Amino acid sequence: MKQFLNLLDDPVIKSFHTHDTCYRSSDQYLIAMVFVYFKKARLHHSEYTRETFFKALYLAHEIEEDTEENRWEILPWALGRSWRYRYISFQREKNELWRKLDFRGVVSRRACDQVMGLRAFSKHWAFARQRKSVHANIKRLYPNLCNTVTYKPHGPVWQTEAGRAWLRRSIIGMRSGHPTIRMCEICYGANETMGSKVAM
Repeated sequence: MKQFLNLLDDPVIKSFHTHDTCYRSSDQYLIAMVFVYFKKARLHHSEYTRETFFKALYLAHEIEEDTEENRWEILPWALGRSWRYRYISFQREKNELWRKLDFRGVVSRRACDQVMGLRAFSKHWAFARQRKSVHANIKRLYPNLCNTVTYKPHGPVWQTEAGRAWLRRSIIGMRSGHPTIRMCEICYGANETMGSKVAM
């Protein structure tokens, strides 16, 4: 448990959760599932890594979630800026983790509640990420006949020139544009300027 809590405090994992403002890509139940996967796969402490966390989270999404766009947001965090070129190997490694689980990815709600009830976890910020019921509805992007809608994950703010300029407080670079962070359309509407406020 201590090893898992240390992993949750990894700076990239913490940033990922900070950017996931409405807990659509990672909520308390998905994190509990990741912990169960780690235990069921009998991973060694050396395997409690950022990479393994994101693979397990992606698998939990495939098993339990319906909205693919929220799952795709994991990819730039897990694989970096060149995630498109590494996606196939990521899928292969994720399926290897699934094989270690004997292809049993379903985790009961009761098991998740038991994980969240553990004393070490019950007061941790990760297990307080309760998704609002307003986000329970499925809203997918469907291709239309004239314009095919493609979804591009936002990823970490530091993966764009504008984002790096804002992080460095480079006045010249900041004039080139604002960093964009994926905001919840339901909670924030289409307000793109909210992104730069979160990034600060």
